[in-house]
Amino acid sequence: MQVPDIFLLVLDSLRYDYVDPDCNESSNTPNLQRLINDGIYFNETYSTGSWTVPAHGSLFSDTLPSESGIGGEKRIFDCKNPLAERIRSRGYQTIGISANPWITKDFEYDRGFDRFSGCFPDLPFNSNDPRKEIKKIDTKSFSRSYLELAKWIFSDNRLNRFGNSIYSLLSDQLPYMNAEQLTDRAIEEIDNSSSPRFFFANYMDAHEPYTEESRLNENIAWNLESVGVSSQPDPENVSGIYANDVRFLDQAIGTFIDHLKNAGLYKDSLLVVLGDHGQALGEHDYWGHGTFLYKPLIKIPAIVKPPAGEDMSEPEYPVSIIDIYELIDKVSDSIDLHSLSLPSREYVVAESFGTHESKEIDWVPDEGYRAIITNDCFGILNLKTKEIELIDPDTDSARKKINGIASRDNLMDELMTEGQVEKVDDAVSERLEQLGYK
Repeated sequence: MQVPDIFLLVLDSLRYDYVDPDCNESSNTPNLQRLINDGIYFNETYSTGSWTVPAHGSLFSDTLPSESGIGGEKRIFDCKNPLAERIRSRGYQTIGISANPWITKDFEYDRGFDRFSGCFPDLPFNSNDPRKEIKKIDTKSFSRSYLELAKWIFSDNRLNRFGNSIYSLLSDQLPYMNAEQLTDRAIEEIDNSSSPRFFFANYMDAHEPYTEESRLNENIAWNLESVGVSSQPDPENVSGIYANDVRFLDQAIGTFIDHLKNAGLYKDSLLVVLGDHGQALGEHDYWGHGTFLYKPLIKIPAIVKPPAGEDMSEPEYPVSIIDIYELIDKVSDSIDLHSLSLPSREYVVAESFGTHESKEIDWVPDEGYRAIITNDCFGILNLKTKEIELIDPDTDSARKKINGIASRDNLMDELMTEGQVEKVDDAVSERLEQLGYK
C-alpha cells in the first residue's frame, strides 16, 4: 500500500451541532456534509479541555492536561513524543500553518515540523497595533472612547499609528487571517511539498470576534468577562453572526477539498477535520469558551475520511481528541492497513485548571474541574468540593456511575499545576488580547 498523505484541519471553536448531520444547524456546513459522505462522522467526540491550549496539547502529545500540565500555568508545548516528530521520523515532510497565536513557534508548536508558519493579517505600517485600543470603544460613551483612541495615537509614532488606526477602523479587519486567505496559503504550501506529507492547519473563523459583531449594537462580553453580566445579548442575534462566519469557513474548507481532488491527493489520503473545543452561545449564561466544561464547550465535531480501500466504522463509545493522535500515528506507521479503528473506552475525560484568564471569579475553584463522559451519561466534578456539579441525565444511577468511576480511577484528585506563565513578546500578547485572552 502507498504511504498516505495526512491532512489535519482544526476548526477552532466550531460547535458540534453545526456539523452533526442530525442537527438543524448543520445546514450551515454543506461542504463538511459532503466530506462526511466520503468518510465517517464521530458523533460523540470530546476535547480534553475547553480552550485552545489544553486541546492542542492533547492532540499533539497523546496526554491529558493533568499529565502534561499544559493549559494551566504552563502554555509551552514541551511534551515528549510530539505527533509531528513521530511522523517526520517515518519519512514524511511535515508542514503546519496556524491562524491562532497560541499555536505558533512562540509556544513551541512547531516541534517536528519542517515548515511552520503563524499566519496573521498585516497592518500597512510598522507600529503598535491599534486594534486592542479600538476594541475599547464603547458606543454608550462614544466621544470619550474616541478621545482615548486619539490620545493613544498621538502619544508616540503618530503618523504610523494614525495610518494603522484608520485602516483598522475602515476595513473591519479581524485579528486573525480569515479562512479564504489561510486556504490560499495552505494550497501554496501543499503545492510546494512532496509526498508523503503531513499537513496541519488551524482555522479561526468560528472564534470570536465575529465579522458582523460590531453591527449588532451590543457590547458582547466574551469568555470570563461574560460571567455575572446582568445585560445578556440576544442569543438569536449572536447565533446568527456565528453562523455567518461558520458558512464562510465551510466554503474555504470546500475550496481546500476541491484542490486536493484536482491535484490527485484526495482519494488516497487520510483527511481529518475536527474542532479543538466548542463555543458557548448563551448556554449556562456563558459566552465564549474556556474555564468551564459544559457540553457545548467540550463536545467537538470530528470527521475522518480514510484512505481509499480502508474500512472504518463509527465507534459505539465516546471518542477523545487524544484518539485522533493515535489514529494519525497508526496511519503514518502502517505499511498495510486493512482497517482503521479507535481505542474502545469506557469513558473519556476533559479537564480545567480553573480560570483560564487573569480574571478571578471567587466561585470557580483553583483546584479545577474534571468532566467524565460515558456512552450514557455526562458529569462534571468540582475538584475542590469533590462533588458532582452537573450531571446529565440527572438520575441516581448516573450519579452512582460517575462517582464510581471517579473513585475507582482517582479522578477527584487535583490537576497538576506545576509551571509558570511564560513571557511572550508584545506582538503575540496583543494578538491574544484581541481574541479575548487577558
